[in-house]
Amino acid sequence: MAEINMNPRARDAGKLPITIVKRIWATSSFAKSLGRHSRNTRLLQSIDACVDRLFTNHRSPGLNLEKLGAGNSRSFWSVRVDGEARLILVPVKQTEIALVHVDHHQAAYRWTDEHVSRAESILSEIADVPRHGSVEQLIGQVGVPSEADVVRAIDSLTQFRHMMDRGVDTYFTSLDKRQRDLVDMNPATPFLVLGGPGTGKTVIAVHRLVRRAAEKTAQPLIYLCFNRPLAQAVRQMAEALANGPLPPHIEIMTMHDWCERVMAISGRKIPILPGTLNGPTQDSVRQLTYRHFGRLPSEQRSALGGRDGRFVHEEISAVIKQSNVTLLEDYLEIDRGWRGGSLGERARRAIWSVWEMVRAELSDKGIADWDDLPRLALDSVISSPNPVGLYQEIIIDEVQDATPAIIDLCRRHLPQTGAGLFAFGDPVQRLYNRPFRAIRDAIAPTVTTRRWITKDYRTTQQIWNLAKAWRVVDQARDDVAEADIDPDRPGPATKLVIEKTSGDALNALIDAVVETASQMNPGLIGITYLGDAVGTEISKRLTDRMVASTIIDGRTEMLLGAPTVKLMTMRRSKGLDFPSVFLLMPACPDRSRDPITWQDNALSDDARRVFYVAATRASRSLTIFTSDSDSHPLLGALDPSTYVVAGKGGQVWRNRHGGDDAHDGIEPVLLVAPNGERPG
Repeated sequence: MAEINMNPRARDAGKLPITIVKRIWATSSFAKSLGRHSRNTRLLQSIDACVDRLFTNHRSPGLNLEKLGAGNSRSFWSVRVDGEARLILVPVKQTEIALVHVDHHQAAYRWTDEHVSRAESILSEIADVPRHGSVEQLIGQVGVPSEADVVRAIDSLTQFRHMMDRGVDTYFTSLDKRQRDLVDMNPATPFLVLGGPGTGKTVIAVHRLVRRAAEKTAQPLIYLCFNRPLAQAVRQMAEALANGPLPPHIEIMTMHDWCERVMAISGRKIPILPGTLNGPTQDSVRQLTYRHFGRLPSEQRSALGGRDGRFVHEEISAVIKQSNVTLLEDYLEIDRGWRGGSLGERARRAIWSVWEMVRAELSDKGIADWDDLPRLALDSVISSPNPVGLYQEIIIDEVQDATPAIIDLCRRHLPQTGAGLFAFGDPVQRLYNRPFRAIRDAIAPTVTTRRWITKDYRTTQQIWNLAKAWRVVDQARDDVAEADIDPDRPGPATKLVIEKTSGDALNALIDAVVETASQMNPGLIGITYLGDAVGTEISKRLTDRMVASTIIDGRTEMLLGAPTVKLMTMRRSKGLDFPSVFLLMPACPDRSRDPITWQDNALSDDARRVFYVAATRASRSLTIFTSDSDSHPLLGALDPSTYVVAGKGGQVWRNRHGGDDAHDGIEPVLLVAPNGERPG
């Protein structure tokens, strides 16, 4: 992968506004960053040499000085330590410099972007940096962790709240003891970790990836997830945690991208996929099913008992494709009761006839649906005469949205025992109406090969109390232990902004985001919605208001450290989180043409799952925007006491739905301070 530019701000070469350097001192933030490199003797020596050059000739070309973003009254400057690292400093007086951070290039620039607005608060002096001395003496001051302690347990709710308020990348750097155990374990069979939103599944996956990357082996390891934005975020988090680029034998990609590569290695032609360049739209593939359904003989149509083309399309997608059914005989026998309603043999034969016609036409045109890709990749491996390359470990994140074909494909790329398959998932967060039990049993058929993590660190009580109304929990089929989770981290009450029209709701969202971006790092703000056209409109409006934004669409690189508001559809938000989330509810019906806004599908489990995932992306505050005239009916499923109403239609909404406004959470009083001492 090409090098990621972690700092989108302009960086200008220049001269320090200092006449002579008489004193250099360190801040606690510098000492902490230094502690993460305590074992890198070469880097520590390079930092000492850099400090000496600053004392001797702070205008030396070899320092490669760059002026970075300016805070309210201070400017950050970057200094070249060596070919890999940058030292971040702040000129304090005409003769003084404060060292505030040190890290590898990309990580250092990202840190600067995140802290540029708080430069003044960072300047807490802890010690002088001696001329011709060693910065190593700073390690251990003010509780600075050594490199071995970077993966650390969390001391208190307050500590974690501060971490979360600094953004997703900080959230990724810490583990509790149970999470750490999952990072370090080496099971002899495939293993499955299950947990609700905010329990740290992806955090564990990233740390496990980095631990494996540090081992002295050339055997490849791959991390797979469902969407590209999460894959991009994981790569950036892993590189930050590893203090540099990952070795070439470590791979990070989506499940479908991996399937394409498997097909290419096997010599199989990769089909044209919906939504790609020159590919059809997802809607046109759906229409193909409708067309062939209309060509069924009358006796087969009658066997379906009034079920329409949409039902047939969903049956093909959710049952036939997701279960990797390739023969009619298998489809006639498969248990599809989880979809609801019985389906006799004659009806199944009629649906299979439509599937055969659709499959034949797609094959003739060289087109495949995204759901077909895992099956095609598996077929290419089975039919290839060449042995597949084996991985040391395959980590699957968001496995609830995988298919049996994906699991089978992974197993064929591991030793025969299956050891090395480590999966993470949450049945409640699956975005597609498919049974999780098949995936669970394919990976971990016994309770000894799976583990639940139930401590929710990310979600606040207030967000959870609202979002749980949208959860779809199938206790009998999925063994969803996280149904009993009750987060104990308090936060602001969720706000429901009701405006008269959809246009007014969008205007209110833009106003709220602009105001919030003026008060905090815009990079910690996420906006989620339905439909790419909506995101384009929001981005244009924010640009007009001088607020930078990034549309997360999987096509362009998402930079977590960029100080830009992140825009994404609700489905693409999966696996990500932001301290402040603004959720624009779709109208019903909606111009996005998303199936969850269809009148007869708006109250479906599919719709609930999408909104549940979107709402639980927030780690601190959640604000929902909608119109009173065409609001989505699932807003009525929310407990009226779990939100504060606002907007011009707020009072009308409150009168209609009843209840009282929710209250902000109160930070608990700690009986023991984070440093272990009891308050006096």
